[in-house]
Amino acid sequence: MLFDESKRKELISAYRSLPEGEQIIYRALAVVFVPVPTIYLTEIMNAVKNSLGFPHKWKAQTIHQYVLILKRWERAELAERCMELHSEGWACARLLTEVAARDAIDRGEYERFDEAAEKVLRLSIRERSNAYNTVTEYLRAVRKVFYRGDVPGYERLSAAEIYAGTSRYGQLSELHSILQIVGNPVESDRLSSLPPRLGSVAFLATLRTSFDDPDTFRNLFAAFDAYCTKHRATRPSLVAEWSEFALLAGRMEEVLRVLGETNLLESYSVRAMDALLHGNRDRALILYEEGIKLMRSAKGRRKVGYYSWTGIFYPILLLAANAPVKKIEDYLEGARTLFSGHTSPASFDLLHYL
Repeated sequence: MLFDESKRKELISAYRSLPEGEQIIYRALAVVFVPVPTIYLTEIMNAVKNSLGFPHKWKAQTIHQYVLILKRWERAELAERCMELHSEGWACARLLTEVAARDAIDRGEYERFDEAAEKVLRLSIRERSNAYNTVTEYLRAVRKVFYRGDVPGYERLSAAEIYAGTSRYGQLSELHSILQIVGNPVESDRLSSLPPRLGSVAFLATLRTSFDDPDTFRNLFAAFDAYCTKHRATRPSLVAEWSEFALLAGRMEEVLRVLGETNLLESYSVRAMDALLHGNRDRALILYEEGIKLMRSAKGRRKVGYYSWTGIFYPILLLAANAPVKKIEDYLEGARTLFSGHTSPASFDLLHYL
C-alpha cells in the first residue's frame, strides 16, 4: 500500500467529526495546500466569508481564534506546522489534504477558496511565470491541472522551473508528483472522468504502484479497462498502455486482436511474446526484428526500443543467437531512454552485464 490507509480512515473520521464551521476552514486550508501563516489564513477566510452561501454555518474568526483551532487540529494530527523557505505555516495532514480538497470540489467551494488564496498569497505570479519556489508550490499547480482536466496546463508544467528550497513533500519526480494528488487516495471514478491525456497518466501512475495491493489493483484495472474501451478510438496510444496490464491478466488473444486494429508497432513485440509462449523462438526473433526496423524508419534514429515490457525478451533472444554486442547495446540504450521514469534502469544494467 502506497499510503497508510488505516491511518487515513482514522483522520477522516476525526475531520468529519469537526463542527461544520471548522470543516469549512479545514477545506479552505486543504485548497491553499502550501503552508500558510495564521494571519494569511485569516485573510483568506475573510475574503470568502460573503461568497460561500452559508454564513449561518460559519462566522469570521480572529487570528487568536484561528491559532487555537489550528493547535487543536495539530494535537489531533489533522494539521501540521511546516517550515518552507525560512517561513513557518500551517497545512492539512498529508493523508487528508486531497480528501478535504475533493470535498471542496464537490461542494462548489474549491474555485472560491483557490481564488482567495491566490489573491492573498500572490500565487498566480508563480503560475504565470511557470516557475515555483518549492516542490509544494509546484504540486499545487499539478493538482489544479488534474482537478480541472486542464490538458494544456499539464503540458506547460512539463517545462516548469522549480527553484531550490525545502518542502514537506521532499524530492520531485513526475510519478511522485502525480501520486501525491490522484493517488492520495485513489478514486477510480475521478480518474475515469479525466480527459484521455490526463487519465492515462493518472491511471498508469496509480496502477504501477498498486501491485502489492490486489484489491486496489483489481478495481483500478477494471476502471482503466472500461476507460480505454471508451477512449482508445480518439487516443490510440491508450491501446499500448492498456495492453501492458491486459497481458499480465492473461488476455493475450484479446490484446492481439485489439492491437491488430491499430498501426502500433508494439504489436510486433506482443506477437513475438506470443510466439515465445508457443515455443517458437525463431519466429519471435523475426517479429522483434521486423518491428525494430519499422521503428527506426519511423523515428529516424538507430537506437529505438519497445514500450511494452514484452520487449525485454528481445535482447535475451539476441544473446542466445550470439548477435553482435553493439546491436544488443544499441537496443538497450534505446529501450532505457524510452522506459526512463517508470522502469528501474537496473533491469537494463543487468542485461548489459550479461
